[in-house]
Amino acid sequence: MQTIEKEQGQQQADVDPSASVIELLRVLAGELSHRTDTDAARTTMQAINKAIRPGVSINRRTPQVPRHLKDDFEQVFAHIPEELSGVSSALAAARPFLPWKADDSSGEGYYEGGADIGRSYAEGNMCCPLIGPKNSLIHS
Repeated sequence: MQTIEKEQGQQQADVDPSASVIELLRVLAGELSHRTDTDAARTTMQAINKAIRPGVSINRRTPQVPRHLKDDFEQVFAHIPEELSGVSSALAAARPFLPWKADDSSGEGYYEGGADIGRSYAEGNMCCPLIGPKNSLIHS
C-alpha cells in the first residue's frame, strides 16, 4: 500500500499544477460556451478566457479540503453526471492542486465578515477560489 501511495505522490510531483488548473478552466469555459444565453454564463466564460491568457501561471496555494467536509467531497466526485465527463476528468486531474475551503462568513470569501448566511450553509459548503483579486490561484 505504501508503494502505491509513494508512486501516486511521485506522479503528482511530475505534473505541472499550472497546466492542470488551466486545463480545468478551459474545460469550464467550454461548458459555459454552450450556455451563453444567460448573462452569468457569458460573463464567467469571458472572465475565464481573459484569465487564462498565454503565459499565465498559477499562484501556489496549499491543496486542501476542510476536514469536516472530506466525506461530502468524495460523494460529490462520485456523482458528477456523465454529460459532464469532461469537467469530471479535468477536475480529477487538477484536484491534487486545488485549495478548497469552507464557504463561510469569515470575510475571505463572497460574504462580508460576520454575515448571517446560516449555520448549515457555513458548515456544509465549500469553494475553491480559482480566479479573483486575492487568495486565488489566478490573480485577476
